[in-house]
Amino acid sequence: MTPNIRNTFKEQEMFGQALYEMEQLGISQAIRNHFYDGELMMSVYLNDVLDAVTQKPDDSLLQMVKDWEDKTGNLVYHLQKVETNLGTMVTCLFVSKHEEDWEYSVEKFEKDGVQHFNVMTYVFNLSEPEFSEYGSVGLVTSKMGGVKRIY
Repeated sequence: MTPNIRNTFKEQEMFGQALYEMEQLGISQAIRNHFYDGELMMSVYLNDVLDAVTQKPDDSLLQMVKDWEDKTGNLVYHLQKVETNLGTMVTCLFVSKHEEDWEYSVEKFEKDGVQHFNVMTYVFNLSEPEFSEYGSVGLVTSKMGGVKRIY
């Protein structure tokens, strides 16, 4: 998935950008350490009490992400899963292979005293794969150290 040894200077830059974006989003050091060690983690929204627990994605989802990374040249650094009325959505937080996209990938704003983030993502719709797409989503840092999707 995301090996901690990078083959090219570009991959090293993307890896560094991913760690920077994770820090900007308030993702916990423990989750960042997993990524640094080559392990992708996923925040899963359960309810307002547990907020969003972090777990390892299953092998089929990891393969789906790897195939997408290979196809696009982008680097996924964290996943966020939520059940919606449109089906099961897995949001991929990623670093674009195009460096000019980096300055716009995470935008911060405050609402009602809470730090919010508008993040460039790719969303897998596991229920209706033909509706998987790029887009911006709203996130907040979860109480459990990951992220929670708010729109």
